[in-house]
Amino acid sequence: MLMTQDPIIIIADETLAVQAQLGACLGSAVTLVSAMNQEQLIYRLSEPSHQTDILLLDMAFVGQQLASFCKQWLESPLSRNVSLIIMGPDDALINDFKIVFKRRDWLCIFHGDQDGQLSWLSTEGLVVTAAKRLPVGCQVWISLRSPYHILHRIPADIVRAEPCKNSFRYSMRFQLEELPEEGRRGARMVLQQLTHILQH
Repeated sequence: MLMTQDPIIIIADETLAVQAQLGACLGSAVTLVSAMNQEQLIYRLSEPSHQTDILLLDMAFVGQQLASFCKQWLESPLSRNVSLIIMGPDDALINDFKIVFKRRDWLCIFHGDQDGQLSWLSTEGLVVTAAKRLPVGCQVWISLRSPYHILHRIPADIVRAEPCKNSFRYSMRFQLEELPEEGRRGARMVLQQLTHILQH
């Protein structure tokens, strides 16, 4: 049973190599927990004594079932609030980011989800191009996806909006302080990883 206030990262890997590397880099800043098969992963997630912040998943852990695993991950009440980072080839991580955002006020009933094209990302915010017009000051939920990264429902504010050909370019600032402490720390770590990938 884990009793800790540190961010908890589950590493789903059939070897302990990733855990050893992260342990050397992060030291005592986080609590690392290994899961060498899916049964152990389910057990770790269902432990009542703690809330997992991040899952680091090796692609080989689920093989050809990656899409199915991600779908179940997003739907399960055990895991849908846990940030997911999937370790895979670098060239696939750099491209194919998908941004979906929606208003956080009652007008979301009429506007729904909006797809966007990411052009810049940092741990503080992002720049995205989208088809529909939204006002400066509008509060939104943002979801970021790449083939191997998923980050859901990050609160943000639109701080700048300008026409861009037949669409609009938005500068958005993340409002991570609105998240619970565990979610805030987990989201920040994922954003740091995503930013690092896009800059290298």
